[in-house]
Amino acid sequence: MLKRITFHLLVSAALLLGSAPPPAVAQQRPVRAAAAAGRPISEVLTPTGTLRPGATGSFDPAGYRVGTDPATGAPVFRPTGAGDENWQDGFYLPGTDDQVWAMAVASNGDVYIGGDFAAVGTVAANFVAKWNGTAWSALGTGLNSTVLALAVSGTDVYAAGGFTTAGGAAANRVAKWNGSAWSALGTGIDAQVNALAVSGADVYVGGSFTTAGGSPALRVAKWNGTAWS
Repeated sequence: MLKRITFHLLVSAALLLGSAPPPAVAQQRPVRAAAAAGRPISEVLTPTGTLRPGATGSFDPAGYRVGTDPATGAPVFRPTGAGDENWQDGFYLPGTDDQVWAMAVASNGDVYIGGDFAAVGTVAANFVAKWNGTAWSALGTGLNSTVLALAVSGTDVYAAGGFTTAGGAAANRVAKWNGSAWSALGTGIDAQVNALAVSGADVYVGGSFTTAGGSPALRVAKWNGTAWS
C-alpha cells in the first residue's frame, strides 16, 4: 500500500511539473481535474505521452513508466511491456510527422529513415533523415517525394522511391548521399522504385519501372557506378 501511495505522489508531482506542454506540442483543450484518485493516467496523456495542459489530480500510473522528453525535460509516460526498458527516448518523442517506409543502419551505428515525412523531432527533414544516437538531422535539403527504400555502403547512403529531385537537382527515383551532397545515378529510373540493395560498387533496384538510364529494364536493374543495365 505504501508503495502505491508513493507512486501516486510521484505521478502527482510529475503532473505539476509537466502541466505546460513541450513547445512542439499543439495546445489542446484543458482536462478537468480528476474527481478521485485512482483514475488511469492514460486519461490525461497526449498521443505522445506528455501531460495535457490543465491536468491536475491523482492518477494511477499502472502500465506506464515515467521518462523525460530529451528536448524539454518535461515528464512523459510510456506504456510498459516486455523489452520496453530497451527503447531509447529519442525514437519515441516527438517522432516523424508522417509515415516511415524504410530504414537502414550504417556500420558506425547511425540510423537512416525514409518515408513521407517532412519533419522528425524538431528538425525539418524532407523524406529522409539520420539519427546519430543523440539527435536527428536532415540530409541536406532531402528529396521532393516519398522514399521507399534505403541502403548504406560505407559512407554512402542510397535512397529510392517516387522522388524526382535530390538536394534540389534532378534525380529520378534513386539517388546517393555521400555525407555532404546528393547526386543522381545517371538519368535514373522511369517509375517508382520499391526495393534497393548494394553489393560492393553495384546498386540493385526493383519496382514498377520499365527503363533504367533510358534503356529497357523490366522492374529490376543494376547500377555499376557508371551505367545502368
